[in-house]
Amino acid sequence: MAFLDKLGSAARNVGDKAGNALEIGKLKGKAKDEEKAIAECIRKIGEYYYGLHKAGEGLAEEAAALCAQIDGHNAAIEEAQADIEKIKAAEA
Repeated sequence: MAFLDKLGSAARNVGDKAGNALEIGKLKGKAKDEEKAIAECIRKIGEYYYGLHKAGEGLAEEAAALCAQIDGHNAAIEEAQADIEKIKAAEA
């Protein structure tokens, strides 16, 4: 009888651990979803301030410096795209 009691206890422990692992997995997934939502909000804030920058609105010095960096990155992207078009045109 003691053996069956130990076996039953072990089975419950395994079941409890599996249930806990499942719950932990769900909670980690929820936390990741919340982190993604935060990142989206931060992205929207950035778009808002960059829009103000493009409209010529005065921004705090740090925000203006970040917007200037974005302008530089956008210029580099445009230059790379122009180079791609030149290469494609030369191939044609």
